[in-house]
Amino acid sequence: MRKYETKYMIFAEVRKKPKTSVWEVLNRKGLYSLGGIEWYSPWRQYVYIPNPGTEYNNSCLTEIAEFLTKLNKEQKEK
Repeated sequence: MRKYETKYMIFAEVRKKPKTSVWEVLNRKGLYSLGGIEWYSPWRQYVYIPNPGTEYNNSCLTEIAEFLTKLNKEQKEK
């Protein structure tokens, strides 16, 4: 499975579906789960689903947005 690391997070592919993937987003410091990324068919794009009680600053949100952009671009190119 694939894994991408940023300054604050680790994006780990946890399941490969026929056309898309499911990702878990982990905090680098404590390796606890912040949420997941999955394909959302009505919008035809990957979306971030945060776990309850998680909080983010602008740097973390930027990393998530950049990773979503990367996944959505890869999906569009298939």
